[in-house]
Amino acid sequence: MVSGMIETKWLGTIEYGQAWEMQKRLVAERDNNPMLADQLLLLEHPPTYTVGRRGGTDNLLYDDAQLKAEGITLFQVDRGGDITYHGPGQLVGYPILNLKRRNGRVLTSVRPYIHNLEEVLIQALRPLGIDGWRYE
Repeated sequence: MVSGMIETKWLGTIEYGQAWEMQKRLVAERDNNPMLADQLLLLEHPPTYTVGRRGGTDNLLYDDAQLKAEGITLFQVDRGGDITYHGPGQLVGYPILNLKRRNGRVLTSVRPYIHNLEEVLIQALRPLGIDGWRYE
């Protein structure tokens, strides 16, 4: 049995598409070997906008020419949400977790996991003098 530890990897600055492919590969490896350790990928992206399933480019303030001039890439992603900016100096964390193993049961909703993840980050910011909060 794998311990409750999470392997944390600092990857530096990685292009969004490369990080996305890495995540899919790690999930596939996990599917083939459920006993692999959980992982947390920590990284930064070059300037990038992602547009989620519920999003649209009508909320994007740049056209294609402006994006290109600013060196910003745009990705359509299959995750939720509208438009998200990722860029230098912004820490991004991608957890690759076996949530069933961590919770001891099948999750019926991802909402409690997201709530707990938000709470961990809010608590981690407090000693740094940063007030974190969540949007309901």
